[in-house]
This record gives sequence, structure tokens and C-alpha cells, in this order.
Amino acid sequence: MDRDGGVHDHIHLLANELPLLFGCAGTAQREAVERLLKQHRDVLEKFPSFVAAKIEEYRVDEIGTGGPYDLCAAGRYWCWDAAYRRDTDQCGMLHSQLAAVAAQAEADGYIMGERYDMNYVYYQSDKMWHGAAHYYEYPTVFAWVLIREYLGIRPQPDCDYLISPRVTGQGSVRFAMLRYTIGGEQFTLCNERDKTVSLRFDLSAIYPDAKTIRADGMDGVLAGDARIEVKPGGTISFIIR
Repeated sequence: MDRDGGVHDHIHLLANELPLLFGCAGTAQREAVERLLKQHRDVLEKFPSFVAAKIEEYRVDEIGTGGPYDLCAAGRYWCWDAAYRRDTDQCGMLHSQLAAVAAQAEADGYIMGERYDMNYVYYQSDKMWHGAAHYYEYPTVFAWVLIREYLGIRPQPDCDYLISPRVTGQGSVRFAMLRYTIGGEQFTLCNERDKTVSLRFDLSAIYPDAKTIRADGMDGVLAGDARIEVKPGGTISFIIR
């Protein structure tokens, strides 16, 4: 409801996701929101826009001076949507979002537009985005979602990094002089930096069926419960059972 008493319900994505992300919703509210997001998944993930399911219902007084895209499709909202998807272990969703944005960026020669697409309602043309090119927002947001939420390399106040992947499949990832490998029953990380790093691990999303995840050579230490230091050139392995 706005300051003039007008009621609006565009099914805004973050207005529904954030109470769940911050633990402010009861069980019934959570279930209702999850049903709502599933019901409108196709439109919420268009290109994707990460904003609202019914942008066609935005009134003139709800739209910024830059045009319909100004308040309807801000890409930075993706940071919060990705945080929600990460928190609920939606690895496949994060992968598909990143792939969609990467494919459009490649098609445009990596000149990323200011706003994601609303082409099915506004600015109906062959372009998939409208607004300022060379805008900082999308490369920055893309990198944030890729590194922090999907690859799960997350700087922390109580250690150097929390390693908390939300990736799909098996293989190796190398970033910031850290390399981790996801295998069938083993997760290994190598510190390629020239100094010791302190790490915590959360491997629950990539091994959802594991009963125990223990650090090799550290009996009784369950992954995620302790801060582990890895020396330069050192390796830490986790055995998954």
C-alpha cells in the first residue's frame, strides 16, 4: 500500500523472498510463498528479470523517470534472489540463471545492458535489454552471483573464506589461488597461495545425502563445525559417507 492508500500487488519477487531468507516467515507463509514463486517461475525468470510477475500492471506513477525499465527490472535485485536460491540449495536454478545472462552477454559482445528484458511487455523489439550499455551493474552482479553464491567462495569475518559451493555436477574450480575438486565421495581443496588461509566448509548442498562429512586426518571434526588452516601448497580432503 502506498502513501496515498493505493493497493499494489505486482507479486514482487524480493518482497516475497526476503522474509523467507531472513527467517521472518512462519511455516504457512513460507509454503504459500514457495507456491507463488513456483506458479510464476516462467515470468520471474525471463532472461531473467528478477523483479515482479506482473510488471504490465505498473502504473505511470510507479515508474521512474528513465522509462518503464527504471523501476521494473533492476538487475542488482539478482543479488538477493541468488542469496535466496543459495539458501534453499537451488544449485540448478543458480546455474541456469548464470548461463542465461552469460549467453546474452556473449551475443552482445559482452556489452551488458543496464536493464534485463521486459520485451514481452515494454519496448517490444528484437533487443533483449533496454537502457544504458557499459553499465557497471551487470558485470558486477554477475561476478558476485558466480563467485559468492554459485562457486561458494565467500569472504568471512571469522576466517578468510567459507567454502560453500552450490555448483552442479563434479569437477574442479580454481579461483583466488584456491582450487577445489568435487568427486564422488571426496572433496579436496588446495591452497595455491603463498600464505596460510583459514577456512570453514559447508558441503551440504553438493552432498545432500551424506550422513557424515569428515576432514581427512582430523577425526571427529565434522565439516562446517571448525575453522581449518591450510598452509601454502597444502591440501585438505573431506571424506563423504
